[in-house]
Amino acid sequence: MKKYLLTLFLFIPLIAVCQDNQLNIPLKDGKVVYSGVIQSDSISKNELYTSAKVWFANTFKNVNNVIKFDDKDAGKIIGNGSFPTRYTFFLETIYLYIDFSIMISVKDSKYKYEIYDITITGPGGLPENAES
Repeated sequence: MKKYLLTLFLFIPLIAVCQDNQLNIPLKDGKVVYSGVIQSDSISKNELYTSAKVWFANTFKNVNNVIKFDDKDAGKIIGNGSFPTRYTFFLETIYLYIDFSIMISVKDSKYKYEIYDITITGPGGLPENAES
């Protein structure tokens, strides 16, 4: 019993910190979103677009199932990805899947990436939104 109470008291400060978003998790409209704009001097839109397509092909096993929108003229690629991970809590290891959407937009000399719709699927198989 003392072990469980000690564990509870150890995690109360962590729970309080997480509720105030003091971990600097990037939120947009209450949802976790990672984004950024990268400047690439003197690289054309076509070169950046080709690099983005190569990145998708190298990152995901079946790129045809990942890419949901692909418009070379607009310079935009949108895809859905997933990867397995594990989380160890004390002596128990939990295996999870992280699902997400990713958008890459390219223009001459710069590109923007945005990772959003992040969900975590745990051992029960039910997805949880990352902001929960």
